[in-house]
Amino acid sequence: FSAGEYNQTHCRYDNSRFLDLSEALGRRSASEDYFSTHLLGFQDSNSWDDMGSFQTHLVICLVLAWTLIAACLCKGVKPSGKIVYFTAIYPFIILIILFIRGITLPGSLDGVLWYISPQWDKVLSIQPWSDAAAQI
Repeated sequence: FSAGEYNQTHCRYDNSRFLDLSEALGRRSASEDYFSTHLLGFQDSNSWDDMGSFQTHLVICLVLAWTLIAACLCKGVKPSGKIVYFTAIYPFIILIILFIRGITLPGSLDGVLWYISPQWDKVLSIQPWSDAAAQI
């Protein structure tokens, strides 16, 4: 990995000092950094005047989506109803297959019992609740 692949705003500089307050106020979250640099291809120098070039993977995805929409409009609503039946039922079939596979694995009962048995010493402490509230 190169240093450019990491979220630069949450890292230490020179592996010795942390960000000071003025640098910390301008930082971005990891998801925003990934979206803007990797997905959209923005660099730090991009502005409204220079938004960069086309991202070929996004253009292909957009063309494919509009092609599917045009095909649905040309064929009408009736054939697309059959697609809805498939897309509504298929996830449940996959979930049932994964469930059956999961319960047939060795030690699956121990995992289920561990999952549904609370650890009261951790539930009664404040740390997991503050971690849960931070995720909201």
